[in-house]
Amino acid sequence: MAKVYDPKTFFFYKQTIKRSYGLFIDVFVVDRVPEDSSAFIPWMKRIKRLMSINTAKNTGILNVFRSEKGLFRILKRLAIILIPVPRRVIQKKICQLQTKYRNDNSDSVCITVSVDNPYDIYPSSLFEEYASVEFEGMSFSAIKDYDKWLSVCYGDYMQMPPEEKQVSKHSIVAYYK
Repeated sequence: MAKVYDPKTFFFYKQTIKRSYGLFIDVFVVDRVPEDSSAFIPWMKRIKRLMSINTAKNTGILNVFRSEKGLFRILKRLAIILIPVPRRVIQKKICQLQTKYRNDNSDSVCITVSVDNPYDIYPSSLFEEYASVEFEGMSFSAIKDYDKWLSVCYGDYMQMPPEEKQVSKHSIVAYYK
């Protein structure tokens, strides 16, 4: 997944991991997918498996003991980290798989790096036209039918959730450098 960083900041994640390269926003790449579900499911599972291996190798051995619970999970994660395949080889294979259907005339796309909605398929027409939108006093390019896409992903996204559900999934404390 691509990220755009603010180099003037740094943050602590879950009070243990310091990220000196700054706060970021994720950039989700939309990939064409095979129309046939018998091809889509195994293709997507392979991408997810490789992404999991890449994440494990990126974690590092010391963080495994902090983040994993249970001996089996620790041993599994350590085995993945110790596989003598460089991360760049794994990442190249992920990219090859993600772009496999790039030139197909598929009417469907998905965000292959999505954690929240990994198997959600969207009409490719949603991503064909763009418009300028304002956010925090700045202008950004966004898909023209962003309201339709957000509604597909989150339902009535303009409705505030109940107060007890207004809790962040992330434990981040950020500072300016």
